[in-house]
Amino acid sequence: MRLLLPLLATGCNIAHEAIRNFHHEPRLLGTQWIITQRLQQQAREAWKSIRGEFPDCAPEFREGFLDGYVDYLDRGGPAHLPAVPPSKYTRHPRYFTPEGHARLQQYFLGFQLGQQQAIASGQRRYLTVPVLLPSPPPEPPPFRLAQPSASSNTPPPSNDSLPPEQPSSSEGSAASRDSPPSLPPSREETGFPLPRPTPVELLPRSGGRP
Repeated sequence: MRLLLPLLATGCNIAHEAIRNFHHEPRLLGTQWIITQRLQQQAREAWKSIRGEFPDCAPEFREGFLDGYVDYLDRGGPAHLPAVPPSKYTRHPRYFTPEGHARLQQYFLGFQLGQQQAIASGQRRYLTVPVLLPSPPPEPPPFRLAQPSASSNTPPPSNDSLPPEQPSSSEGSAASRDSPPSLPPSREETGFPLPRPTPVELLPRSGGRP
């Protein structure tokens, strides 16, 4: 039974694609054909409304107008001219002459005019499927620099108001090493009698005289 499951799954896919090809695709092609016929009819009506302005135009100009009108409504886009003319012009030898090149130029001019008339009609948007786009996300708040506080604007104190610098401990110790030792104060400086020195008794060294 397990071996038959892949075969059954494959058969389901084939049946699904067969139904799609034989049922949906013909209907899609039929809908596209109906739309194309409708656009060609609109192009002929647009040409009838302006052909009085071009009484002496070449047949290629009219054909270019019809092709340009239908091309824009069917495909949209930026309305650019085709790179080459249709194959029915390139396979005939009469278009490979100076007169034939002038006729091809008339085709491109008519194609451009047909595109302009199709754009002015405003019918292109009715030939597209409307798509609901999500709303854009909210924009972030604008970035603002913090304003300096009022205390930061206070000028620094002047040198006159600063206390005098005190020497560091290392500088003080170095100065005390370099200065000579101070003498004890005299009687005149203190106003008091100085104490007498205490006599020192000399003791004999061991094995020698005193």
